[in-house]
Amino acid sequence: MKHWRVLFFSVVLALAHGALAKGAEPIGRGISPDRGSATTTDSMISMPVPEAESDGMASAFKPNILSRDTWKARKPASEMKAHKPRYLTIHHTATPQNAKAPIAQKMRNLQQFSQSEARLATGRFKPSWADIPYHFYIGVNGEIAEGRDTKYVGDTNTPYDPTGHIQIVLEGNFEKEEPAGEQLQSLKQLAVWLSLVCAINPSEMKGHNEYIATACPGKNLEKKLRVLRQKVAQELEDAKAIMAGGRESKGPGKEP
Repeated sequence: MKHWRVLFFSVVLALAHGALAKGAEPIGRGISPDRGSATTTDSMISMPVPEAESDGMASAFKPNILSRDTWKARKPASEMKAHKPRYLTIHHTATPQNAKAPIAQKMRNLQQFSQSEARLATGRFKPSWADIPYHFYIGVNGEIAEGRDTKYVGDTNTPYDPTGHIQIVLEGNFEKEEPAGEQLQSLKQLAVWLSLVCAINPSEMKGHNEYIATACPGKNLEKKLRVLRQKVAQELEDAKAIMAGGRESKGPGKEP
């Protein structure tokens, strides 16, 4: 199975190299029209790669991400603090999954809420934030949307310091619901890519509740994270081997 995976990624990488040679951006999974998202080519716009220690070859492993421009994000309402990503921190929205609503609308609603003062269900007061607190949002159908720029620290309603954390939220209340298979697959792909471009060890992919006393990301997602970390680590190992092979192939006297 491992040899099959390496062969598959080799094909992907070869295709990506061909696309880059022509000045094109490698394109990942498309967003299906029946999922209610934008169906124009704008939905394929690639998010800028975060500042990274890896080279451009990591783009071959990037999943499709709905850009801020595509879901029509507003500009940040205030300045944000820059940071260097070191962790992948997983959250849930703690709201019921809604497969019918377009993810672009969910993102606009989330941004409006984030940039407004609010009284939470717990009674705690939430100040207005500069932008969406999360860097990526994964919808119930597995669609990934770009949130806050990964260059900047996110926000939180809980008393822990999110500096260095890339915050990834999955749609759903996983104290009551199960994460969809499509969500887990997208989380794995996103984690592999981010681990490559930001040089993050998969062991640093943890739930919100590993930093502060909270139910987030929900017991039904929390129990899947250990196995998911193992899968990310394995695919990351294979990806690095492929990338190393790609660099070696560019040496003198070797086939391109």
